[in-house]
Amino acid sequence: MGGNLVRKDEKVPPYRPPPRRPAIFKSKVLEDIINSKRVGEVWAYLESPAKAEKIREAVVSGLPKVGFRHVESPVSFAAIHGRDPAVLFVDDRTIGCINPERIRKNSPNCTVVLLSERESVCTMPLQHSMLAYPDVAKADLIAAIAGTCSRDFGGVVQAFIHLAEDKLNIESQDENRKRRFAVLVVDDEPRWFSEFLPQLYSIVGRRAGVITKRTYEEAEAFIELRGNEIVCVITDMAFPKGGKVTGEAGRALVGYAHDCFPRIAKIIASKGHLPGDLQEKALLMAKGSEGSIETLRQFMLDYAGFGEFIMPVHGKRMRISSIAGLRSAIEMADMRDLEEFGAKDFFSTWLYMHGFHDAGDRIRPSRFGGEWLRGFLMGELEYEMGQLKNDPFVINDGQGQEVCRTHSLAEIANQIRSMPAELIEKWGEDDDFLSFWLMRHGYSGLADEVRPICGKGDEIRARVVAAFAKWIGTYENGE
Repeated sequence: MGGNLVRKDEKVPPYRPPPRRPAIFKSKVLEDIINSKRVGEVWAYLESPAKAEKIREAVVSGLPKVGFRHVESPVSFAAIHGRDPAVLFVDDRTIGCINPERIRKNSPNCTVVLLSERESVCTMPLQHSMLAYPDVAKADLIAAIAGTCSRDFGGVVQAFIHLAEDKLNIESQDENRKRRFAVLVVDDEPRWFSEFLPQLYSIVGRRAGVITKRTYEEAEAFIELRGNEIVCVITDMAFPKGGKVTGEAGRALVGYAHDCFPRIAKIIASKGHLPGDLQEKALLMAKGSEGSIETLRQFMLDYAGFGEFIMPVHGKRMRISSIAGLRSAIEMADMRDLEEFGAKDFFSTWLYMHGFHDAGDRIRPSRFGGEWLRGFLMGELEYEMGQLKNDPFVINDGQGQEVCRTHSLAEIANQIRSMPAELIEKWGEDDDFLSFWLMRHGYSGLADEVRPICGKGDEIRARVVAAFAKWIGTYENGE
């Protein structure tokens, strides 16, 4: 994690900006967060044709570039062959008819998702539900579609397609694997997880992936291996540790993550007892309680770097949405607060999640204190502020011909009103680079509203234009 803070009595040389080669950040090139493996096809093998049709509608409306096929017999799975990523949805009846070993042999990048309505499967740990229904072990992921989850069936389907894609990319053993920031979820209760997963993706967009683990050992190994890429850990209190479900697993995992990576935001969500002594390390949240999903959402925005940067300045709690605002707050902040935030890498996490990856990398290793730290942070942010002037939003006609190059929100909105629908659809394929550009330039509220960009072009156009119209006046008035 780096060195220690400089002692208060130790003399530190004045801060001098490090030499840098001139470079212009290109908004469309986000290589360190791109999913190199993309789900290209979705298969539905379900007992109910009506539910299969709902999956088709969810794919067509939200993921128009992904193919869909409804199959009525396991014989059809012979066509799933090759290394292209795919997702196979099955239900409580049809999962018993598939041969997962054969499917994975023919298509190693195929993820099997069980859409379950069984109460015991949806609410019990996997190792318990397997005793009654051994076939659930065939699934890579389990989505609950009963109860509250049934109200947003399409959202659950889309979220699990994204989850399958994230799983392939984050767990890739390819030596050329690109860095992928991640939210780690440790929970083996499908119902609650399925309920909040669509909400989670609405927050993170393409800024981070989501990865799930079911045991303490799996989660600890992932934190040890990828801790520098994790921005948040969401965990239950009770899950398998040492081969047995124990209520101490969550405590042990939060303690481990806190000791190794204090920067990582941590949330404990449980139906059982929530020990108050963990409040200093994590948000404690009762599963299924009224407003729990909104509580989780707000915590992610405030403390995992996805929303505004919250920092005390002269006793007041400031909410900051731009690097210019962050630079001003750092200039005025008390040294004690500044050193605490620097030691916990809060600055780097926020910068990562707002598109300033190089600045996050440069800031993270610093453990100096005193005025050197203030000067260092201000110098890095001033450099990035200068770079933003050379980072206009560029729109082309799909054939490589530039149509518009501007910093004006009004001009971007005008172009969106008249541009071909298929180009707007492509923005979603290109990892939401519109929202990244907006975040980098301090328009985080607008960025959150247009993220994620997915669906049909005309629908996207109406939503994005409405969002611009709503926010332009706010930004023009400096609110």
